[in-house]
Order: sequence, then structure tokens, then C-alpha cells
Amino acid sequence: MNSKQRTGLSIVLGVVASAAYAAPALAADPVADYVTVILDQTGSMLDETNGVTRWVDAVKAARGVIAVPAYANSTTTAYGVWTFKQGDGQNGTKQIWPLAAADCPPDTEFRQVGTTGNFSNYCQPTDPISHADVLAKFDGFTTLTPQGEWLTPLADTLCATMQSIFASVGAITNKTIVFESDAGENVSTADCSGDGNSLTPVPWTYLTNVPNGNEWGMSLASWQAKVVRKL
Repeated sequence: MNSKQRTGLSIVLGVVASAAYAAPALAADPVADYVTVILDQTGSMLDETNGVTRWVDAVKAARGVIAVPAYANSTTTAYGVWTFKQGDGQNGTKQIWPLAAADCPPDTEFRQVGTTGNFSNYCQPTDPISHADVLAKFDGFTTLTPQGEWLTPLADTLCATMQSIFASVGAITNKTIVFESDAGENVSTADCSGDGNSLTPVPWTYLTNVPNGNEWGMSLASWQAKVVRKL
């Protein structure tokens, strides 16, 4: 959910599910789900509502998503966090946690999937207590400062991230992507840009009397349809 317009997880919660995928150096991957959280850390996330910035609100919403009972008792789910912003040596999407095994809380396993030069890192809780320690990490993210332009390259970021995930894990057995957005502000220029790019929120465009399979009712030229197609 893009919290430019309302509170919530700022960009996407992606779950890459792969019961059969074998990670490097592991005979069998004990992880059923890789959860990728991507947060909008651009300048407009500094805006406040009742004294709380959109950034803090978004981090707390992301924490809330992985605190649900389905995840809280799971020992086969691993978590990683990315942001996108422009500034402080970053231009686009970048993983912020975990960057190394030492970043994972005690009693969690460090997982690294992909190939040399294109790894994605995750921490996997081994019990509900270590899952709580992963949740506590999110409290520290609230102290990070949004930076750069007050623009959200939403479509560009989502599509680049999907390409990165595919490059790192390949054609794994299952991929489940949960994409939530209010379809508001989007300023993109790459392949996934399209009708509705704007500095201000633009409503989704729906077609009427849509034949089966015709872009789920979204305008064929919209960035929303292009992103869903990429997913």
C-alpha cells in the first residue's frame, strides 16, 4: 500500500515461495517462503499526520504484516528488507537488512539465495521468540531518514525488483507476489510506465465488459496493468 495517500506498507510485500528450490551450499532448502519488504524512503515520506511521518507509519505497517499469526509461528519463513530512495549513496532499490550473517538476531538462520554478485539476504526465525526479535528490528528502521526527490518511481521500482528477484532465484517452482497499492503518485520512465504517471494521485482506469483474461479490468496502457503483467 503506497502510504503517500494513506497509511500502510509503503510499496510491496513480496513472498517468493519455493519448497523445492535449493539454495547454494544447502542440500535442501528449509525455507518455504522468502518475504521481501520494500519501503518507500523518498523525501515525501517525511510528511506528517498527527506528528507521525509517513515513513514511520509505513515501517510500522510492514512490521504489522509479518506479525500476523500465519507468520508468527512459522519456522520456514525468511525475511529481508529493501528501500528505494535517491541520496546517501543510493539511487533506486537497495537491500538494507540483513547485509551479513551478523545482522540476524540470535537463534535465526542467515539465508542467502542467488548467484555471485546477485545475492539476496534473509533472516529465518527458528521459533516464535526469534521471530519476535526479527519484528524488533523494524523498530530501528523508524529512525532512518527519507531522502532525495519527493517523487515515487513506483512502477520502475516494482518492475526492477521483480527482475532482480528472478535473476537471483531463477525459475523456482512457485512465486507468490502480494502487491498492494492505492495507485496514487507514480513518476516512472522505464518499460512499466504508462497511462496514469503523475505527480499527483490518478485513479485506476477500469474497462467495462472485460473479456476473460483481459488485464483484470485495467486499462491496457496503464502502468498498473504493466506492473501486474511483469509480476
